[in-house]
Amino acid sequence: MIMGRVLWRYFETNHNALCALGAACRDVSPLIPFERIDEVRPGDLICYSFKTSQADRVGEEVRILRDRFGGSIKLIAGGPHPSGDPRGTLDMGFDAVFVGPCEEELKRFLKGELEGEIIRGRSVDISRYPISSDELPMPKGIEISRGCPHGCKFCQVSYIFGRRPHHRPPEMVAEFIRRRGMRVVRFVSPNSLAYMAEREGEPNLEAIEKLLKGAREAGAQQLFFGTFPSEVRPDWVTEEAMRLIKRWCDNKGVVIGAQSGSDRMLRLMGRGHTVEDVERAVEITLRAGLQPRIDLIFWAPGETEEDREETFKLVERMGRMNVISYGHIFMPLPGTPWADVEVEPIGEREVKMLERLVGKGYLKGNWRNHLRIRNALISKAASS
Repeated sequence: MIMGRVLWRYFETNHNALCALGAACRDVSPLIPFERIDEVRPGDLICYSFKTSQADRVGEEVRILRDRFGGSIKLIAGGPHPSGDPRGTLDMGFDAVFVGPCEEELKRFLKGELEGEIIRGRSVDISRYPISSDELPMPKGIEISRGCPHGCKFCQVSYIFGRRPHHRPPEMVAEFIRRRGMRVVRFVSPNSLAYMAEREGEPNLEAIEKLLKGAREAGAQQLFFGTFPSEVRPDWVTEEAMRLIKRWCDNKGVVIGAQSGSDRMLRLMGRGHTVEDVERAVEITLRAGLQPRIDLIFWAPGETEEDREETFKLVERMGRMNVISYGHIFMPLPGTPWADVEVEPIGEREVKMLERLVGKGYLKGNWRNHLRIRNALISKAASS
């Protein structure tokens, strides 16, 4: 049994993880959020949950804490980066790393029933665990689905949460919204149109409508579905599904995970859909009176100049239809099939091409920051 305080290093990006794990462990020990490491004192157990882009910052904090407190504190980690690279996370100075979903495992660890340096969670039915508890902050989004069957090579979801999807029933979601008085409701899902689906590529319209209608009746004044962080796959978009979103939701648009304008790259990524599927999904979404937004990844492993040109052309076609594309620069994420690929510098000519599309109003997104992080990775690899 943990005797000292259990502190949660709070970042905005791990807000929902705090809600989920804090609720699962509330009967054992409260997870106390903190934002400044000078709040730590001897005897504390400190929990970190972080992404790869935060790894350098977390590593520096852990170094400071170890210098200051040595072994008088315990440091544990979980989340996307530790799950993908548990051994590397231990080397940062952590005492234990949790891999994958770990509501049950963290609870047992805090009770003193589970030990080890690398503790592997398992994909569980999320309906067994609360969305959050009344003592914790309101989640920024309600997780309605966990796990993804597609296993795209650039994405961590299938490799952290498993390929078998689990869903929270509509009744559980509505009850939480009603009890907490949640007025602005967003959902978390790898593919919101796959919610409680029984067959691949066929949205369960009855379940989706029950979810959305139930949320409204429970008090949701603003309801968002098919937007970040619950985009949709293009091969799941149907006329009926878009009409449901238009009827029940407040979002004016839908985010479609296109990822590339090259069919060859889509096959290489393991996406399981085509560029034609993307364009069909955009047309259906527009006919429903919703504004589609497509997400694209540039400079993924194996992408040739010809592949990239096909994606640039897709951005142009979409832009002429007043459809905005959001650009992302590929970065290798631990735990994925593309975790260990070497990233190469991006030429000035290609960056100018992206800038030209931005100037035309066709491309947006955080791709400049991704480019900065990618260049940092290249510099780090060159100096090691």
